Amino acid sequence: MQIPNTTLDDICAVIGLNATVHLVVWFGDDNSLYVPEKVDDDHFLSRLIGLENAVRLSSEWPSQIIHIPSFRAYEDLLKRKQIGRQFEMGFGSREIATHFRITERRVQQICRELEANGLIPVIGPTEKIKKPFRNAPPTRNRKGNNAATTSWPSLTRYKIK
Repeated sequence: MQIPNTTLDDICAVIGLNATVHLVVWFGDDNSLYVPEKVDDDHFLSRLIGLENAVRLSSEWPSQIIHIPSFRAYEDLLKRKQIGRQFEMGFGSREIATHFRITERRVQQICRELEANGLIPVIGPTEKIKKPFRNAPPTRNRKGNNAATTSWPSLTRYKIK
């Protein structure tokens, strides 16, 4: 799971992280920034990120329009991390889906991706629980079969490898 490089990586290499964050806050989310050929103290860009950073930006991209993306990839990665942590803590996919307002299937997909990348432990095969309660006699259904082994849904326990 890798975040693709964006324009922000190039901008950050020229003017640094702090100034890049300022640009994202002011111009992000599908807005564009016109970089003038020369900047002075009175220009908005120099007041926003500092004269030195504005000069570096204008020397790298003079008279160009730069698309400034938002931090959506970062937000998606943060959401995946939170889903993985809740999954590790023992929450079910239904609870996680309700919390993040996404489908259970999407939670399962995200957990499988995190498992494949080694970011959360892999869930092992299930094993049947012989008795649902300690020292409880087996219950019988109408047909006389043991209810603990024939009822639906089956009682399963997950082992973390």
